[in-house]
Amino acid sequence: MTMLELKHHARQIVSIKTRGQCTAIQGDTPPVLAKAGVKCAGTTEEQNAWIMRLYLDREPGQKIDASHLISLREQWLTESDMIEIKKQVRLSYEFDHKRQLVNPRIVEVAGGSHIACDTVPWDDADMADHCRARFEGWREDNCLKTMEDWASWEDYYESALALQGSKMRVREDGSLGILTRILTRSLVQKLWYDHTMTYGEISALLTSVGLPVTVDTCKNSKRAALPENVVPVTGEVLRVLALLLRQLPKYPLEPLFKPERLEEVKRRLNTMEMSHE
Repeated sequence: MTMLELKHHARQIVSIKTRGQCTAIQGDTPPVLAKAGVKCAGTTEEQNAWIMRLYLDREPGQKIDASHLISLREQWLTESDMIEIKKQVRLSYEFDHKRQLVNPRIVEVAGGSHIACDTVPWDDADMADHCRARFEGWREDNCLKTMEDWASWEDYYESALALQGSKMRVREDGSLGILTRILTRSLVQKLWYDHTMTYGEISALLTSVGLPVTVDTCKNSKRAALPENVVPVTGEVLRVLALLLRQLPKYPLEPLFKPERLEEVKRRLNTMEMSHE
C-alpha cells in the first residue's frame, strides 16, 4: 500500500506569480492551472491555452474583464435585481517579487520565448518591500518578458537602490549617467586616484569607454560633490568599468560601490575576464 499519490505530471510549467501557474507542455495528467484571479471559460485545457497566450502576449497597462454579479448586500441596500456589474481591471501578471529574482535567461515556451529566472529568499523584509514598490513604478510602462526588459528593470531598480540616502538623483541616463558623473568628478578632483591627465585626456578616456564627457563638463566637475558608494551594480555599469580598468588598472572599486556589493562586483568583473584585486 503506497502513502504517496501523484497529483500532477507536466513537462514544462510556467510560474507567473504566487497562485498563478499554467502548463506549457502537458504530461500524463490534466494541465496544472491557477489563474490568479483571471476569469475564462471552457475546459481545463482550453482555459490553460488561453491563460498561456494571455501571459506571453501581455502588454503594459493591459485591461481584462472582471465583471461579476451584484452582491447580496448591494442588492439589499439598493433594492436591485440580480444583475451583472461590468468592470475592467488591469492585468496583474507580472512577478510579485516575494522572492528575489536571479540568473535571468531566455527559454523557449509555447512556440515562442520568454525570460526565466531562479529565485532566492530576500535577506530581509525591507529589501523585498523596496523592490516591490520600485517594480510597481517600473511596470506602469513595461513588462518583464525579454532580456532587454530585464536590463531596463535592473537599471531602474539598482539606480534607486544605490542612491538611497544620497542627494544625487536618478536622471534619464540611468546607471551610466551616475557612473559618468562619479568618474568625471573623481578623476578631475584626483581624490581617489592620483594621475597627471589633463581635462582633455580625461574627456578622451571616458568617451573612449562609452561615457561621452566634454572638456567643459570636466571643468564644471572641479568643485562638484563627490559622494561615495553610490554607483549602481548593473550589467551596463560593469561592462563600461571593465573597459576603463584595462586602461586604469589601479583605479579603486571601493569608493564606487556599497561595501556589501564589492564581492559581487569583483566576481562579475572576473567573468568578463577582467580581474581587479
